[in-house]
Amino acid sequence: MASAAGSSNVMLAINEKKTITTDLYRPLRLYIASTYSEREAAAADDDLSVVCDLRAAVEKPSLPDPSSLEQRRDALLAYARALALVEPRFPISPDRAHVHSLTFTWHDAFKGNKKCALASIHLEKASVLFNLGAVYSQIALAADRSTDVGIRIACGAFQSAAGAFAWLRESGAAAKAVAAGTTTVDITPECAGMLEKLMLAQAQECFFEKVIGGGKPPALCSKVARQIESALPSISRPIMSLDGNEDAIVGALKQSLRQLESLGAQRAGLEDMLKEMKRKDDILPKLMVGVGSHDDLFKKEIAKYDPICADIADNIVAQEQLLLQIQAQNEQFAAVFNLEDYKAARERCYKQIAAAVVKYQEFKKNINEGLNFYVTLQEAIGKIKQQCSDFIMTRNIQCREMMEDVQRKLPGFRFSSSSRSSMQRNAASVPPDESSPSPPPPHAQAPYASPPGVDSRHGYSQPEARPAYSQPYPPSYGATPQQPTYGAQHPGQYQPPPGHDCGQPAYPGWRGPYPYYNAPQPQQSVPCPQAPYNATGAYPPHQSNYYRPQ
Repeated sequence: MASAAGSSNVMLAINEKKTITTDLYRPLRLYIASTYSEREAAAADDDLSVVCDLRAAVEKPSLPDPSSLEQRRDALLAYARALALVEPRFPISPDRAHVHSLTFTWHDAFKGNKKCALASIHLEKASVLFNLGAVYSQIALAADRSTDVGIRIACGAFQSAAGAFAWLRESGAAAKAVAAGTTTVDITPECAGMLEKLMLAQAQECFFEKVIGGGKPPALCSKVARQIESALPSISRPIMSLDGNEDAIVGALKQSLRQLESLGAQRAGLEDMLKEMKRKDDILPKLMVGVGSHDDLFKKEIAKYDPICADIADNIVAQEQLLLQIQAQNEQFAAVFNLEDYKAARERCYKQIAAAVVKYQEFKKNINEGLNFYVTLQEAIGKIKQQCSDFIMTRNIQCREMMEDVQRKLPGFRFSSSSRSSMQRNAASVPPDESSPSPPPPHAQAPYASPPGVDSRHGYSQPEARPAYSQPYPPSYGATPQQPTYGAQHPGQYQPPPGHDCGQPAYPGWRGPYPYYNAPQPQQSVPCPQAPYNATGAYPPHQSNYYRPQ
């Protein structure tokens, strides 16, 4: 850490992590070409070159002047944005199916002799975020805190540094980097949290210096420093609550453990000494030279091992006494530190974690089932929409064909735009029948002349008037009028050909809303319902028996 003595207090800045040159272009382009195509790899050359240039700018060391620090900050921000785009597109890991030939190497910011090399983009992101916070702290340290502008710059830079370290801790970049492999201490979540609090404290100190230097009244200065009061009780309280006997018990137990280790080393030395004496002890030449009894020789040779046997016996006695002492001290340690409660709390935590894992698995299973349901529902909705579109298109085609057939069979008849909607609803009653030729008109007709005071019907063309009536004048008074036979064709009325079906299904198996669509047709000749157009009546205008003068 770097430090600077300002007008009041000393501020701290963080040194950047150093890295080595890394080639990003070749591994990423090879992955694109192998996963997608060479054409896609060629199209991504410019983007890969930009990423390589950003990485090269980050690899350069920064200078201490403020302008260089600002350029360094901008370069780190640009490279962090580029990594955010690279991460979801290029899986970088030791897996053979991923970008496995790319390794990032970063040195520790506090201990330069330690470094970490991993094939993980999480290490790269965590290191870049750490350097970003370090550069912000250096910008704050380089600011002149003797002026209002400088102290404002320093306060904002310290806050930005705290935000960078907070994002390193909260975004999971540090945790993912640690999970990917062995990393340095500076990018762990604990270190990031510590640096975040340090930068926030220095930002608060800059604000306090501004208040003090501005000649504010003591009441306002006390309000600014009141936040420190809330932290004083936690600072004065020890991390663990210790009583008077804890240090003595722990010290005695540690001393006993050290004595046990020394006894173990002594036992190992005695064992090596005994093996060495056994290797060098050869009494065969003495037995060959001697002519008397060998008992004295054996006793003399065995007596050489008496000192080492005594040492081994003393070591065994000391070990037994030390083990009894350690057992007693362990009982005292367990009673003082309440290990039973600790074990019970640990078991409760284990059970809570196990229950949480079970709940998590249940939630995950339910989420997967819900996701499958909505995916299936979306597919079904898509199929229904497609079927509806096909049905509408089929009906529109049938409607146009019916209209064209009706216009072809009835010369002089045209559909107007205003009645198009009503004609489309009623045109299904006159389907096309190309097998039967349309009957010729009975005779040529002249256009009608509209009578005075009678408007033409909207949406239809006017029927043609005829000069001579097709029937004689009404019979005289008292004569029996000639009624036309039921079912007989009228000369002015369109009659469909025999065997004509009044409806046509939209597709096979469709049943329409009218009962006569699929009903069997009678053998006798029954006229179909009257067409929706204005057919010529049996009587000329003003002489029909339905005419009532107004």
